[in-house]
This record gives sequence, C-alpha cells and structure tokens, in this order.
Amino acid sequence: MYFGCVNMETRTKDKEAAISARVPVSLKKLMQKFIQMDTHINESDFIRDAIREKIQREAPHLIKELFQPVFEKIVQTEVVVNGRPK
Repeated sequence: MYFGCVNMETRTKDKEAAISARVPVSLKKLMQKFIQMDTHINESDFIRDAIREKIQREAPHLIKELFQPVFEKIVQTEVVVNGRPK
C-alpha cells in the first residue's frame, strides 16, 4: 500500500509539518547511497517512506484509522460511474 502521492498544487502549511533529526554522518552517507540505488527522489522522500513503512509494519491499525474516511469515500464514488451504478 502506497501513501506517498502529494499534489504540489494543493499542498498547504496546514497539511505539512517539518521534522528535524540528528543522525550520525555514517548513517546519512548510507542513506544517500541507498537513495542513489533506489527509486526515492531525495532524502525527504526516503524519510517519509521509511516513516510510513515503520508505522505500517508495527501499527497498521493507525494507518487504517487515518485513511479509513478516504477509503470509504473512494468506495462510495466507485459505486456510481457516469451516473450509472457499476
């Protein structure tokens, strides 16, 4: 399950928060090497993905609670397509 889509046009300060963390230089270098091998765009993208993966793995109920209203809305809109029931 991927939750990384961000529409840059609709992004607002109310929807984002900055997080700062100190890490050993060796960990940062390791992360940069991994980013070059991987599909992540930059360090921020990697960190967001790592946070999501950790929560999904260790507390999936929190992800479900957060996105349940979104999933319900998608299901409701998929029931009717072009004014006709599916």
